[in-house]
Amino acid sequence: MADTRFRSAAIREGVLRAATRSFLYALAKMTRISIAPMSPSFTPAAMSPCKASLREQALQAKAGIYANGGTPHECPVVSISDGPSIAHPGMRFSLVSRELIADSVEATVQAHQWDGMFGIGGCDKNLPGLLDGPL
Repeated sequence: MADTRFRSAAIREGVLRAATRSFLYALAKMTRISIAPMSPSFTPAAMSPCKASLREQALQAKAGIYANGGTPHECPVVSISDGPSIAHPGMRFSLVSRELIADSVEATVQAHQWDGMFGIGGCDKNLPGLLDGPL
């Protein structure tokens, strides 16, 4: 017989997880699968054209996750845009941001034991970082 437990059961089942359960209870129904829509679009303002439409896509993803029996846990990721960082020392962070994104996705998903993530990216920096996640 296959194990039907969700990964997120590790943070909500058992006596030792009572404090975590009470913390999460304020957020969601804990019997649902936990999915993290992750995108640079959750920040208040888009800083480049490649992120302009991502906020609406992220909101639709959250609605779809919830409508299909999951609990969405919105999570922003950093995004460095080449445009504003051209011709000054800030440009050194552009390519490195891919690794920052991948590391933050991995750390967040693993630390919270989410059952999955839904990455929404829109440029050559944040999309590869989102795809290099832990799941």
